[in-house]
Amino acid sequence: MYYVVDVVRFQGTPLEVESRIKNTASQDGKSVRVRIEQDPGQAGKAEAMVHVRNLAGYDVGVNAVHESKGVRAKPFSAQCESQNVKLVQGEWIDKYLTELQNFDGTNTCMADQVDASSGAFLMLTGDVEEETDGVWGR
Repeated sequence: MYYVVDVVRFQGTPLEVESRIKNTASQDGKSVRVRIEQDPGQAGKAEAMVHVRNLAGYDVGVNAVHESKGVRAKPFSAQCESQNVKLVQGEWIDKYLTELQNFDGTNTCMADQVDASSGAFLMLTGDVEEETDGVWGR
C-alpha cells in the first residue's frame, strides 16, 4: 500500500520556487529524503544543480528523466487503479485528483503533479537510478 500524505503545488519565480522547496524540506525534516527530477539537456542539469546546492545538509538526490510522461506514469497509474494508493485528507486533494484524472499521457498535457507522483513512485520502488557522478550527491 502506498500513501500520498501531502502535495505542495504552486507556481512562482525561480527564487520563489527555490525558497518554497527549501521551506518544504525544512518542514519535512532532515530525515526525509529529497529527490529532484532532472529534465533532459543542459538547462535541466543546471536547474537540478541549483536545487541540490539549495538543499545542502539534506539527503538530496537527482533522477535524470529519460522516458516520456506517459511511460513514466504507467506504474503509478496501475497501482492507483488497483486501489493500492491512498490519499491522506487535505485541501490539496481536489486539484491533485483533477490533474491526475485529466492526464492523457502526452507531453503537452499539464502534468506537474503526475510527474512528481510517478517520479516519487519510481524512486520508492527502486525503478530509477540516481545520478552518482559525485556532482549530484547520492
